[in-house]
Amino acid sequence: DGTRGPHGAPHGAHRLRHQTVVFDDGPGRLGNQMFRYAAAFGIACTTGARLMRRRDGLTVCRVFPRARGCGGESFDALQRREGVRLSTIAEERRTWEPARWDPLPGSYNLLTGYRQSPVYWAGCEASLREQLVFAPAVAHAANALLEPLGVPRRPCITAYRRQGDAYSATSGPRAPFRNCLPEQDFYEQALPPLALEMAGAASATPTILTSSHSFDAARFLGRAVARATHRTHANVSLAAFDHDDPAVVMAALSRCQGVLFSHGTFNWWIAYLNGDATVLFDSSLLNFSRHRACYLEKVKVVEDPYSP
Repeated sequence: DGTRGPHGAPHGAHRLRHQTVVFDDGPGRLGNQMFRYAAAFGIACTTGARLMRRRDGLTVCRVFPRARGCGGESFDALQRREGVRLSTIAEERRTWEPARWDPLPGSYNLLTGYRQSPVYWAGCEASLREQLVFAPAVAHAANALLEPLGVPRRPCITAYRRQGDAYSATSGPRAPFRNCLPEQDFYEQALPPLALEMAGAASATPTILTSSHSFDAARFLGRAVARATHRTHANVSLAAFDHDDPAVVMAALSRCQGVLFSHGTFNWWIAYLNGDATVLFDSSLLNFSRHRACYLEKVKVVEDPYSP
């Protein structure tokens, strides 16, 4: 159609099918790996280039085997067979600020970095969602966690809390994002009205779903759940589960109709995969203005939506 996409990426008439975008696991865990894949997918989509994985055994391809580029030959196998060279797409300055990707520098182009911006796949979101279908084994494991909790039969709200790494530390010199994580007062403010909204839409009392992973969910979320129970005049329940595979945790938590946002790429993708998530955060509670780098700003956000 001759139009141009974000950052001048061509759509329609000018197609670059002789070029290939290559993705790899790279740094970070599942959330970062998904951003890197989504950015590579978006660049390939907007330029018309092919998409290819760097090597076999990538996490994204294990979790989402239907994802484009996960089938067929890997770049490493092609390189061994034909000796092709790999160029690198322009580096990003900051993780959340997209770098220009057009023109692609070579025939085979590796995407590095964190690439934490949906700008990369603007105009291709529907196609991206078709790629992000959990592997049957992952989906089955998620179902096995949720069924005993009754989640498939009633609405639920995800209240994920990041923990267990440097970015979730709340004290000490190695706590660079100690002001990023929402604390109990945030959940106490945001959870009751969202529970009321979910209960009204589904005519059923919602379950608050979280992944415990060694944090005391009952203690941390107890007052928020009590307030939600009072607000809805129903017995709002709290359900916590554990699983060693982050993909299974993500698959389970993304089933809920509502999501409360906690800093990090993992929760971002939970909300994205939810599709119709109501993602709340309160900028005054989370010191947003002083810690803008804490947040990926492309989530569906309602700031200060309810009074305390």
